[in-house]
Amino acid sequence: KTGGTTFGRHLVRNIRLEQPCYCRAGQKKCACHRPGGDKDTWLFSRFSTGWSCGLHADWTELTNC
Repeated sequence: KTGGTTFGRHLVRNIRLEQPCYCRAGQKKCACHRPGGDKDTWLFSRFSTGWSCGLHADWTELTNC
């Protein structure tokens, strides 16, 4: 194991940003939007977007789903 799950969870929950990710208690996914009021997601991970586009989706799949 490489620690990717632990790293991804800490990236979403503990990174200090101008607009941090919004995480609800008891939920695995967090909302990680870009600063400035738009709703563009800046971080794609199972802890932010989940697997909504399929497991290990590439950029083409992420932009088309």
